Amino acid sequence: MEYVRDQCEFKNGLFVLSDGSSGGLALLWRKEVTVHIQSYSSSHIDAFVDGGVDGWWHLTVWDKKMVHTQFNWCWYHVPTFAPYKVEGMFFPLILAHGSTAQSAKTAAIVLQSLTPNAQSVFRVLAEYQLSHPDEEGMPINNLYTVCRERFLVSSQLTLNSHLTEFKDHELVKTRRHSDGQDCLYIPLMIEALEKLLMEINQ
Repeated sequence: MEYVRDQCEFKNGLFVLSDGSSGGLALLWRKEVTVHIQSYSSSHIDAFVDGGVDGWWHLTVWDKKMVHTQFNWCWYHVPTFAPYKVEGMFFPLILAHGSTAQSAKTAAIVLQSLTPNAQSVFRVLAEYQLSHPDEEGMPINNLYTVCRERFLVSSQLTLNSHLTEFKDHELVKTRRHSDGQDCLYIPLMIEALEKLLMEINQ
């Protein structure tokens, strides 16, 4: 997360690790902003932000799983008026209709925060997708077999842990193959995927 903070040029931040192997929360802010953290846990951060002449704002950040399972929310669009490339940096990749370079950069930032083995598993899937562009994706059993042969995973459980991480960050999606198998695919255009592989191979 320190890498993300530095890329966005934020000087301050609070990082809360998750209870499991993926997820976690982060609240980042610029040097000139005053933030008072009231409380935090693995599923929320509660803070007051000094809004200057507008007074104090009360801000609560929730864990994604809790947002979707514990609450019935009313959503509001609140733009930051920052340049679009900054504001859109952390949109889900499938929704980011930006340039090929921006999509690859966003995915690369997420991948750099993962373990080398997780990156290698992602690379196997990406290479398969590039070499089989007409297929609906890579069957999960095939991915497990290849990763096991390359000593990237020791069990199906380890692979599932990596896949959960990818799905949480929307790097990988699942769809059903015509023969009924679940297949994995990366929701990026070919050019963006090639650029992403170059970035993570550096």
